[in-house]
Amino acid sequence: MRKFDSHGLELAEFQGKIFEKSIDRYNCSSLVFLRRFKNSDYASVLDSASFNILLDVEYAFSEIDKQYKKNDYGNKKYSKDAMFWLGYIYRYISYTREISTKKAFNLIEPKELIEHYYVYHTQSEEWVISRILELKNKNEDFFDKNATIKKLLKEYYLTHKTC
Repeated sequence: MRKFDSHGLELAEFQGKIFEKSIDRYNCSSLVFLRRFKNSDYASVLDSASFNILLDVEYAFSEIDKQYKKNDYGNKKYSKDAMFWLGYIYRYISYTREISTKKAFNLIEPKELIEHYYVYHTQSEEWVISRILELKNKNEDFFDKNATIKKLLKEYYLTHKTC
């Protein structure tokens, strides 16, 4: 687990601003925007957590717009506060657990996470992660990049004991 340092805070607040400003920027629903963001090359740039990326919301939108055509699909939009929090908490998870945006979104889909917004947004980030893992019947091993190989090796050695 990586420490949530000043760079992580900067990235989480930046992603929160992107999500918040998407409400005014795009005519599509919040869920459509979130799906596009999750699958965007720009999300991968943020995942790299580089210190030399340009943290400019308009630049982020221009990068996302290069991948996706303008779309008015859907009309349900979440509040700006809720969108900021979603952006912040997803980046917090990605940064501290060193996982991709896609994996964070796969842990809990935005539609489900937003249902818990009013309770979760007033709690600490670690509390939120604990509740999400509990809700999904998972533990911190979910974030372990080597969990699958460890499991396979353990099974192999248990079935191939020579002693």
